[in-house]
Amino acid sequence: MRYAILSDIHGNLEALEAVLKHMKDQGIDRIVCLGDTIDYGPNPKDCLEKIESGIQLMQVEIREPRSERCASAYIKPILKGNHEEQKYHKLEIAQWTRRQLPDEVRTRLRALPFAMRIDPKQYNGKREILLTHGEWTAPHKFKYLYPYVEDGLLRANVANMEERDILCCGHTHIPAIFNRERWEIPPPDQEESEYLLQGDGKVIVNVGSVGQPRMQSDDRATYVTYDTTTDRVTFHRVKYEYGITREKIMAIEEVSKGTREKLALSLGPYK
Repeated sequence: MRYAILSDIHGNLEALEAVLKHMKDQGIDRIVCLGDTIDYGPNPKDCLEKIESGIQLMQVEIREPRSERCASAYIKPILKGNHEEQKYHKLEIAQWTRRQLPDEVRTRLRALPFAMRIDPKQYNGKREILLTHGEWTAPHKFKYLYPYVEDGLLRANVANMEERDILCCGHTHIPAIFNRERWEIPPPDQEESEYLLQGDGKVIVNVGSVGQPRMQSDDRATYVTYDTTTDRVTFHRVKYEYGITREKIMAIEEVSKGTREKLALSLGPYK
């Protein structure tokens, strides 16, 4: 089974379309979205529709946010990020985004789960796949699990994982992998970076961001594939026409010029 895992699309339709097109050449069996599909970008509704239509139903376990209890469900593996939770509802761009979304769409966003598990029996594998937006111990709080930070939050996440578990998250927008008991950030000069996982080790993968990379001098969209047969994680960096997205942002007259300029700059350097 080959999973594609993406996160932090942030209303960037051009980046999402480029990533979905790139996936067609990767032999993808299932797509998973870790949240923050909306906000910041100019096409929140279009991105939601494309994700919802492009992701298949799957048998997963939904983890309750304040306990270890899980309930099995047959749903689309789309998670709630902090922007779907409206953690930043007072932001000018967030208020604009909400006005673009019909009431029934906002209702669906509120109902999204914070965290999921994919049982290895689903793909005849050995690793349980844990899915969340921020981190695993308290997914409803959206704490940042930063790479290269050997803190209590990292230790707590590792302690809450079983041997062979693989935790996939986003939120920081920084692609990184905790494998063989150390962090590593894939080299930014490579379009693909492949990692063979440690046999019995616990693995954490931050899949980066599709729509707002926030990587210095790097404007590419990032996502991850996980091949359960070979036990390999691959980071993919995909070029797209971010100038089009930038023009769309600057054309949103209902948002102040300063906010638009800041959002436009976050997509990458001017060329």
